[in-house]
Amino acid sequence: MHGPVGFRLSLFAPLIRHDRKGAWPGRLERPLHYLLIIAHDGTFSPSERLVTEIQDWVTAMEARGVRVHGNPLRPASEAVTVQVREGEARRKHGPFSRSREQMCAYELIQCAGLGVAAEVAASHPMAAAATIEVRPVWGQLAG
Repeated sequence: MHGPVGFRLSLFAPLIRHDRKGAWPGRLERPLHYLLIIAHDGTFSPSERLVTEIQDWVTAMEARGVRVHGNPLRPASEAVTVQVREGEARRKHGPFSRSREQMCAYELIQCAGLGVAAEVAASHPMAAAATIEVRPVWGQLAG
């Protein structure tokens, strides 16, 4: 079964549907969780209009029961990377990877499947200004 945007829907798609008014299409009683990883290059600066559009998106997704949590992040240059090797903790200032785009925000969402999650990501105002990776949460390890 193929969902919107050409993604294959999860095997869990046939779960009980929830008919709450205003819910995102495909909402389930036991939704799957996805992390939207929002990244842009270091030259990006949001306009007041974009900030307002993001606030409106947050309000709409919370009202539909899709958004679980999210926040913008401070610049990657302010990060600390931590590793423990052979019992010794190592700290390094800066991001763990050097790439043109760096993670600038995240959104944890819940919905019926990857296709719906991709639609939610495409509706985020940052999709037009940055890159959004949609990553399934590994439920078996989440507890």
